[in-house]
Amino acid sequence: MRLAGVVLFIFFCGALQAQIKPLQLLARYDTAQPALQLAEPISSAFRNKVIKVAVAGKSQPPIYMDTDTRRFEGLSADYLSLIQSMLETSIELYHFPSHSAAQQAVLKGEMHMLAIYVAQPSSQSQPLLASAPWMLDYSVMGLKTDSDLFLNNGMPEQVAWSGTPLQRQYLEETYENAQLVRFPGYYDAVAATVYGQTARVWGNAATLTHLNRYLFANALTILADEHTIPLNVGFGISPLYPALADAINQALPQIPLSIRMQIAKRWQLDPHHVLQRNPLALTADEEQWLQNNIHIETTLPLAQAPLSSRTPAEQFRGMAPDVLELITSQTGLNFVAHASHEHPGGRPLPKLFPLEILEPQFEAQPALITRPWLVSHWVIIRNQQPGNIMARDTFPFGSALMLKNPLMKSWLQEHYPHLSVSDTDRPLDALRQLLARKVDAVIVPKIFADYHLRNHFGSGLIVEGTLGADPARFVMRVEPGNETLISILDKALLAIPPETLFKLMAQWRQAEPPFLSSSWQNYKQTILLIVSVSLGLILLILLWNHHLRKVIQQRMQAENALKNQLNFTHTLFNDSPVAMYIRDKQTRLVDCNNAYLRFLHIKRDEVIGKRLSDVFNTNNASIHTIEDGYQQTLQDGEAVMRDVQLMFGQQAFHLYHWTLPFRDRLGEVAGVIGGWVDVTERNALLQELQLAKDTADKANRSKSEFLASMSHEIRTPLHAIIGLLELETRSQPCETLSENIRVAYSSARALLSLIGDILDLSKIESGQYQPTPETVYLPDVIDQAVTLFRNKAESKGIDLRVEMDIAAYWVQTDPLMINQILSNLLSNAIKFTDRGSVTVVLMQGIGQEEEGCEFVIEVSDDGCGMTEEQQQAIFEPFVQVGERQQQQIGTGLGLSICRNLAELLDGELIVESTPGEGSVFSFYFRAPAGEPRDQTQPHLSQPLVTDKLSVLVIDDHAPNRLLLGKQLELAGHQVVVSESAVEALKLWQQDPLRFDLIITDCNMPGMNGFEFAQALRQHERHHHLPPITLYGLTASAEQHIMQRCLQAGMNDCLFKPLNLDTLLAQITHCPRRTPNAPDSEAAAGLTGQPAADIPVAALPAPVAVPTFAPLLMQLAERDPASCITLLESIRTSHDELLAALQQTTDTHALSQLGHKLKGGASILNASALMELGRKLEKHQQEGHDVAQLIAAIACEINTVNETLIIFEQYRLKNQQVL
Repeated sequence: MRLAGVVLFIFFCGALQAQIKPLQLLARYDTAQPALQLAEPISSAFRNKVIKVAVAGKSQPPIYMDTDTRRFEGLSADYLSLIQSMLETSIELYHFPSHSAAQQAVLKGEMHMLAIYVAQPSSQSQPLLASAPWMLDYSVMGLKTDSDLFLNNGMPEQVAWSGTPLQRQYLEETYENAQLVRFPGYYDAVAATVYGQTARVWGNAATLTHLNRYLFANALTILADEHTIPLNVGFGISPLYPALADAINQALPQIPLSIRMQIAKRWQLDPHHVLQRNPLALTADEEQWLQNNIHIETTLPLAQAPLSSRTPAEQFRGMAPDVLELITSQTGLNFVAHASHEHPGGRPLPKLFPLEILEPQFEAQPALITRPWLVSHWVIIRNQQPGNIMARDTFPFGSALMLKNPLMKSWLQEHYPHLSVSDTDRPLDALRQLLARKVDAVIVPKIFADYHLRNHFGSGLIVEGTLGADPARFVMRVEPGNETLISILDKALLAIPPETLFKLMAQWRQAEPPFLSSSWQNYKQTILLIVSVSLGLILLILLWNHHLRKVIQQRMQAENALKNQLNFTHTLFNDSPVAMYIRDKQTRLVDCNNAYLRFLHIKRDEVIGKRLSDVFNTNNASIHTIEDGYQQTLQDGEAVMRDVQLMFGQQAFHLYHWTLPFRDRLGEVAGVIGGWVDVTERNALLQELQLAKDTADKANRSKSEFLASMSHEIRTPLHAIIGLLELETRSQPCETLSENIRVAYSSARALLSLIGDILDLSKIESGQYQPTPETVYLPDVIDQAVTLFRNKAESKGIDLRVEMDIAAYWVQTDPLMINQILSNLLSNAIKFTDRGSVTVVLMQGIGQEEEGCEFVIEVSDDGCGMTEEQQQAIFEPFVQVGERQQQQIGTGLGLSICRNLAELLDGELIVESTPGEGSVFSFYFRAPAGEPRDQTQPHLSQPLVTDKLSVLVIDDHAPNRLLLGKQLELAGHQVVVSESAVEALKLWQQDPLRFDLIITDCNMPGMNGFEFAQALRQHERHHHLPPITLYGLTASAEQHIMQRCLQAGMNDCLFKPLNLDTLLAQITHCPRRTPNAPDSEAAAGLTGQPAADIPVAALPAPVAVPTFAPLLMQLAERDPASCITLLESIRTSHDELLAALQQTTDTHALSQLGHKLKGGASILNASALMELGRKLEKHQQEGHDVAQLIAAIACEINTVNETLIIFEQYRLKNQQVL
């Protein structure tokens, strides 16, 4: 048991600690801090130290504002900031959830003091050391402006309040008949009264006035009552730190009045809230008198409300005590109040009578009285009957009671000799006698009349008028020998602003009487009202009995309607095709419908009162998922909807399961209502739909791959056809050129363009076409494109113009894409323009170069133009606009490709056109600036070879090895061939300076080309040899292959098929390491001669020559003997390859044979055989069937061999003819 108590205590302390949070001090005054002179022990004790201050509970405007929950601001924050500056210390603020928690922390020494502390005068012992007050305040009562201002005739009323336990004790003692309702904050207490939850609200004047004025639009009337007490605010210091209390009490009086007034004004407080001890300008004698006589014995009447009265708690309340409180705040005097008939013991004190009405004997001794602090005219109060006191002849004879005052009594006797006047000290008792008609009139100062008639005699008595006598002037009187006290009191009264006294008088004139009252007059109206209401209720009961049968009939009708509703709900629940159920907070089944039982194939009595896991297998994961949904709904109180897969038997069901919380009458979650919809069929349809979509996507990808592959396969032989036709057209004069050749050449170029568009569109759609930015000279890109179309424009009589206005010439972009876009736009412009001009404009926009320069390329023409509908359609693939006679031959892909290329460049292509006036295509794009570089290009006509080189060729494939050797020999170079990298490495190591150049295949059995390059470079570094030029040769034209070549130590990488011009251009600048060899006849005839310069007559007719091997045609023309050897080598290699394929089952060996086949096929440019070799090389990664591939390779090799035989026969026949 003790252990449990310790655990609970630790838990409570931990929870409380978690609610304590630090605050930042935010002061809003802008005045200079006063200099503070403290005794050295005190000043050194706090200099550069930290004072921890506790802030408790909710906000208390304007003392503590909660505008920002992370900061502490308000009146208290301003004074704390002054203390922090004056003591040269640092203040740390911590917010506590309650006042008791904060006070306990201060008492234990965990905090040094409370930021807001109100010392209760009625309390004999204070738990904390109260500092001098820095704000004067008092208690008030607030009630709604439009409510009854009178008391509830002694009936218990609810009074809202917010404060400390000491204040609660005071309220319970003072307002015994009231029902006190405590609220956590002042705002909540005021709001409760504003919105009618409580009748009144009790609190301090500053806070209630602030909230009523600024947050509730003056919805309350703020009044002082007979039980008003001072609620002056200061700091509450821990008893463990008395030195801190002394330091603060020394610091607060040194704050100048100007700063105090400025702070009060900033928070919209009246001057009477400010402690004004400094402005009285007391003399030295007066200061000395104050130090010797701090306590003053004060005699106050018991029953002269609202000026003075005593509560059941033995406390004096009224305007006179409030004035004394103001004097205390200015002078520090402590007024010890007692009733006039009481004589307190102890040492004699200076006596003060603050509630004296000026009389003639006082005027004879002016040094014994103060200046008047209240003036109120005498009025006469009578029962409600006509009459005018001012007309003496009509004033009735009779008796009157008046507040005791000899001067006024003499005046009445002089002016109303027939009126019998008696004295009284209790105005309220006198008015009660008047109401009971025991006297004919009551004569009192007006402040008494206003207060009592308003609160006690609202309708029975009236003020009939004023008297012509001098008003009653209330002064303070002292006994002889206390003239210095009178001087001090006069100065203090003069320092009180008149508006403060007026406000006090107005507040107490409208103040409420105490709740405790036993007078019959207070209950008379209430009793009469109760009797009247009771009679009315009896009549209502009789009427009720008469009306009862009708009510019963209506109830029976309601019951029938309720039964119908229950039947409807029962039918809706039980007969619904959707499974539904109800479970309690323990997830036990309360009810379910028939669909629930049918789905689970179970009876009702087997599941009612049981959990889901009690009925089904708990190892089923879906059961746990559903039960987790129950718990989530019960905890969060919100609906939970999710898809659940339920294994029921051997079948899987897909359910859309939902749970909703239902609540009891208190709003607490009492259970869940749930159900599900069987979506198994829907999910099956969705899966089928997804499968169909995947199939369609796969078919689309296959279409794109097929389109790209077929375009490539068609374009490869087409290039050979175009090349041969071009040679034929250039080798013959125009007049002798056959019309068939001219038409064939034109048609072949058009066909190549169409296929190129289809291939480009396929690449763009598949995402394979991406821009490759490089530094380009933008005007050259424009000029190159325009130059291509200038002849075509001139042939149609069209003026082709170029205009440029740019500042950045060098940019980073993809020149090929820009060229392709501009070429397409120019082609269309020239194509659809019959006369006029075509203008190309390059302009640069205004933009930051750091973000990239903005450019626009405009192509405008004077053609036929387009309509709005045509402008929307031209960018779609395979679309041509215009009349049929205006449409040109083409695919309709050009502008679609341009639009896609523009988007790839993060640009935009738009068109503006007017039918009959022409069109303007504008391409907007952004490109970053590039570094300028040398534009000088090597001259194309310089000789390719100046020295003969000694070249070592390494290739395991005999046809490749033979072809490369013959190409180099025809160029006049000395060639040594090797079929193995290991053999070649040994050969080179015997004489490293023997060769000028090494060309090696990258993929070979044993040591491949990459390993060969690494071994060679390592040997060079080890023996300090100069590096030799080393080229790699491969059929895989991929970027990662080239990177691998360079990383292995090669100088460059060549790709198959390799024509003679490309090869010679590559080795042009290769450095020579060996002496020149004598020229051979073959070398002398072919050195430096490009393939394009071979006479066309030396080539066989293109219609009879196979077009899949242009390299063989060049070799046959230049070296017929080498061509025969090469063809025999290819056929022999094919036979050996087929035999190896049929005998090999090893996966790695098959991949090597596939690579070898691809390399040999690249010599012939046999694309079908190359593709089969690639598939065999990648068969393991791509999952191809090896047997089918070998069969297809055998068939294709046979076809190639037969074609080579036909080619050889044709070559021999042509040679004989020649």
